[in-house]
Order: sequence, then C-alpha cells, then structure tokens
Amino acid sequence: MSYIIPCYLSGFETLPWDDVIYIYIFPFVPLQTLFTLRGVSHSLHNCVTGYFEVCQRYDFTHVGHHFNSRAFKIVFSKNVGVRQLNLCNNRDWLVDGILQPVLQASHRLERINLTGCSTLTSRTVLTLASNCPLLRELDLSNCFWLESEQFKLLACKCQDLETVNVSGCWNLNDDAIVGLAESCKRIRVLSVAKIFCLTDRSIGEVARKCRQLERLDLRGCWRVTDDAIRMLGEYTKLLRVIEIRECSNVTEASLSKLRVKGVNVDLPNYNHYRNMINLQV
Repeated sequence: MSYIIPCYLSGFETLPWDDVIYIYIFPFVPLQTLFTLRGVSHSLHNCVTGYFEVCQRYDFTHVGHHFNSRAFKIVFSKNVGVRQLNLCNNRDWLVDGILQPVLQASHRLERINLTGCSTLTSRTVLTLASNCPLLRELDLSNCFWLESEQFKLLACKCQDLETVNVSGCWNLNDDAIVGLAESCKRIRVLSVAKIFCLTDRSIGEVARKCRQLERLDLRGCWRVTDDAIRMLGEYTKLLRVIEIRECSNVTEASLSKLRVKGVNVDLPNYNHYRNMINLQV
C-alpha cells in the first residue's frame, strides 16, 4: 500500500483542504487509510489532523477491530463538532473513560449508535444526558448495563429524541419507558423488543403521549396484551408498522383493528387464511 500512495498523491497536497479534500475526498476514505496518510509527509499529517478536527460523521462499525483507545483519542483530540457517531459492537477497547471526554465536547451530537458496546456502563448515558441536548437518534440495543434511572434522566434531558432503540436492555422497566414517553413526545420510531418485564402500563403511556409514533417494535414483550394494542390503535394515528412476534398475549382481536387502518403487522392474519380455507371447502 505504501508504495502506491505517492502516485495517488501527485498534486494532491495542492488541493484546497476545506473546499475540496474535506468535502469530496476524505469522507470516502477509510479511517485506517487516513492514518496511513498521516505518515506520508508532514503536510499530509497536518491535513488529516485538520480533517479529524472538523469531521461531523464517524462510523467505526467496520473498522473498530483495527482501532484501539490511542487511535480513538487521536481522532477526537480536538474535534468539538461531531454530529453522528456509530460505535456499534466496539467492545474490545471502548470503555467509559475513552468515550466520555468525546461526549463532553460533542454538544452538537444528533445521532449515536452504541449497539452491543458491552464494556460501557450507565456513566456514559449520564454523560450523554449532561452534554448532548440535541440528540435525535439513540441506539442502545443489547446494552444490558443500561439502568432505568439513568435512562429516565437521559430522556428528560434529550427531549428532541425521535428514534430510540433499547431492544435487549433487560434492566429497563415500565417506569423507564413511561419516563421516555412523558419527556420525548416527538418519538417516531421506538424499539423495546425483548425487554421482558414491560407491561400494558408503559406501552399504554407510549400510545397516549407519543402521537407522532410511526413504528413500534414489541417483539418478545410477552406481558403486553390486547389492551395496549387497542390503545395504540386509538391514539397513534400515524402508526404504520408494529412488530409483535413472541407476544403471546396479543391476539387478532386487537391486531385486526390495526390492519384495517393500514398498519403493517409482522404476524400473518390467521383468521384471514382460515376464512379462505372455509370458502374453498
């Protein structure tokens, strides 16, 4: 790779950084390649460092296994304007002490994905709550360390949330989801799949308070019943998709009312098939 780089860089260093390189080139260059470029020349080192300072979107999904805490610190040492941060499944090196300073400087953060970051704790959520009031999209799926009280505080501080995924966060309870519904009334997409303790109380509150709701994932929430589904049908006029598999207490009695309104349900209408069979007979 190193012997090819000088050919690519013929005249490259004369291009305007802010108007050309940072907008049309570097956003499409893998992070590990940017680190390689830093070692080519003093000028490129400064160019890449300058890009790290102003870059607003970072996705570590496919490069996290090439990274470590030192490289992460280099990327964010002077960045104060990141708006989108995807750290999905980075568990080998990502801990609170590494991420918290970044969040403390990211007051414009709008989207963050911490799916499966099992080495973090609720301290990271508290840091988000204190420093990122503009947050609109939050993905904490399979973050089993997430606690209800910290999540309620986050919802209270980040009331512009529109998309929330806390699937598999087993420690959350009805109070946590009620707190979310009361604070974040702009929610359009909500996933609470496999939070097994949730009941009609929290889902009913979501129905009453989150009138902009378009998509709801309740898979595996077996304590939820037809009563909550009826409330969703009554209050959430914009609902378009509901995922309800493995909810054994939800029946076609309530789902049929959603289907009539055009809601896409992830379960087939067995009554419909039964009626078709009867007609054929």
